[in-house]
Amino acid sequence: MPKAHDILVAVLLAGFAPGLARAHEPIFGIGPRTIWKNGFGLETELEREREEVENVWSLREEILYGISADVALTLEIPYLLEKSDGRSQASGFGDTMLRGKWRFYRKEVWGGIYHAAILGGVEFPTGKTSGVALGSGSYDYFTGLAGAYEGRRWLNFGAVRYRFNTADKTGFARPDVFLYDAAVGFRPVLTEYTQPDVVLMFEINGEVFGKARRNGDPVAGTGGDRMFGAFGVWFTYRNWAFKPGVQFPLVQNMGPLRPRRDFRAVFAVEFHL
Repeated sequence: MPKAHDILVAVLLAGFAPGLARAHEPIFGIGPRTIWKNGFGLETELEREREEVENVWSLREEILYGISADVALTLEIPYLLEKSDGRSQASGFGDTMLRGKWRFYRKEVWGGIYHAAILGGVEFPTGKTSGVALGSGSYDYFTGLAGAYEGRRWLNFGAVRYRFNTADKTGFARPDVFLYDAAVGFRPVLTEYTQPDVVLMFEINGEVFGKARRNGDPVAGTGGDRMFGAFGVWFTYRNWAFKPGVQFPLVQNMGPLRPRRDFRAVFAVEFHL
């Protein structure tokens, strides 16, 4: 017979089992969450992003599949509803990304769970590059590490990634990027898994750019760094999650050839089956 302590721990952790809607992730960053073996997750995200010269409305579809309880693949398919540079606009599919996640560490503790994962992925040049570009025209790769503690009241996340951008057909390569994320989640009301659940999420997202390259040579006026703050809400009910969020600039030290972002807003709906 299981002990009363073991039963209580199982109940406390039920809402945080990997793959369930209560296994949270940062809204603008990335975390170590996976899904159960042969499980599927579907997410639709409406995104609005405005920079100095560009305005973008996009719809992003993500399909998550669990190879095992600790290994998951995600296919990300963006469709740009409208991308405008102030003179002309375009719509269509952007660059598709396939990313993988291996959760190599998981430890359950009283009232929570620690876990960490290695990340990696490739972005395919499926978006058109003529006129108003919807894609990069190059195969790009990233790798990284993410970790989290998810407890009953507080949730903490951290991640670092490095993105390697290769050259397109013209010999131009966008800057490589180092990305870092930190997030804190707070659950104001403690509920059971069968009840609606709300988590408030606060994030810091940073990007450090190298130099763009043309035929292997650095391009003057490129590079820089920027940091954003973000606020979002996770509203979950059983296998459903609704995630609105807004991201705003804190620091932008960008070269003259790099745009400054004004804001980014998302609203996502997620379902696991």
